[in-house]
Amino acid sequence: MKKSLIIGLVVFGVIGLSNLQAATLPGSIGDDFLAVGSADRFSVGVNYENIQRYVNPDVGENFRLDANSISIFLGYDVINWLTVFGTLGQSENSSDFLLGQSDDRQFKWSIGANANLYKWYIQEPKGMAGDRVTIRAFAEFASYEADTGVGNMDWSDVFIAIPIAYERFERNDRIDDDSELFRISLYAGPAISFVNGSFDTGAGDIDFKGKESFGAVAGLDLYFTRSISIGGQAMFFDITESDISARASLRYHF
Repeated sequence: MKKSLIIGLVVFGVIGLSNLQAATLPGSIGDDFLAVGSADRFSVGVNYENIQRYVNPDVGENFRLDANSISIFLGYDVINWLTVFGTLGQSENSSDFLLGQSDDRQFKWSIGANANLYKWYIQEPKGMAGDRVTIRAFAEFASYEADTGVGNMDWSDVFIAIPIAYERFERNDRIDDDSELFRISLYAGPAISFVNGSFDTGAGDIDFKGKESFGAVAGLDLYFTRSISIGGQAMFFDITESDISARASLRYHF
């Protein structure tokens, strides 16, 4: 009898302890916190790149560096006109010149900054009143790796551009908050890019650098709201040689 009583008390105690533990799980103690954070300065997104750049190797003839890259994006507004960012992702060789038996994706990362330098609101003609012209600056250091099938290839790209944009805002009297208006931004401007890298031939490494460093950038951004946007751009460095790279992006700003 005593043995049954002791077993019953132990079982009751275990059940009670289990209920007590369950009652203290996160989310059951109200909604008050020691500190409250804000993500208003952050933006996240995804980038896709199609790279086509003619390069000049130390040995042999010029060839076109072809690669694809996809990466995640994280940006932070240091001040209201300056955003610093970083990307992490993967890159893949797609060059006929360097293509071997392997197309494994390798590591890609970058750091950079976007700056809003100047804006000017259009007054005339009336059909364009309220639209604006902006001058921006963009700088990025990107590092890529790829598998050629024979060995590894890696290269870096220092890219700087100063695009001038025409931005047209949606006309909608029912929307009071300007940040909710649809906006389209068309831009173009000069760009400079320094590509340096090397690839493994199986018998040793060969260094290479970009054939052309000076070019232009042109693109289009669609802002569905202040928070959500998509964009695409093209970088031109030697039009006669089809030296054109492209990029697509998706952004969400908190």
